[in-house]
Amino acid sequence: MKGEPIGVAEVTVGSDGGSKYTVNTKFVADPGHGFLINMLSEARAGIVATLTDSKLRADKIVTARGRRESTVEFDWENGVAASTDKRRRSEVSLRGTDKNARRDVLAKAVFVETRWIPGNYAVADLESGVQETSRDEEDIETRLATYRATSVVLPLSSTWKLTLWSTAQLNGLPVKLEMSDGKGRTVSFTLATLGGGA
Repeated sequence: MKGEPIGVAEVTVGSDGGSKYTVNTKFVADPGHGFLINMLSEARAGIVATLTDSKLRADKIVTARGRRESTVEFDWENGVAASTDKRRRSEVSLRGTDKNARRDVLAKAVFVETRWIPGNYAVADLESGVQETSRDEEDIETRLATYRATSVVLPLSSTWKLTLWSTAQLNGLPVKLEMSDGKGRTVSFTLATLGGGA
């Protein structure tokens, strides 16, 4: 199955013309590819973020798979992120520098979703939860062109990691993402088309 297309990831980016951005991602899977499809099929994510002092601050994240949807709203004034999933509500503290697994998960989600916003901006106030393990340059071949890209490796869990390649040639836009578990199971997304001001 290695190298075989399993679906299409669609990303749309919008702006209010000022400092607020909206990113929506959707994975449309082809049937019959085992665990990866179970994990990714019908997966959707979205983020609303505001550019402040050259950094992106998350306002809201929505994730969904099938009919299950969860929302996280960030209240920076009070230092909490409120998560709602199936009518259950919980809060995560956004303050402090101590180890906080739930805050780190949010930080990684914000980091990945905001990579689609042109400009390669840093993430405000959640940097401690994003532990990049390397930054290397290499050529990434896509359907559109071959790009000189910088990779960032982001641990997602004790086994899974995400590698993301972004290029200055497209104002910081990712041209490839790859998730792997260290056991030979890998799924990757490579830029195929650009349009609509992406």
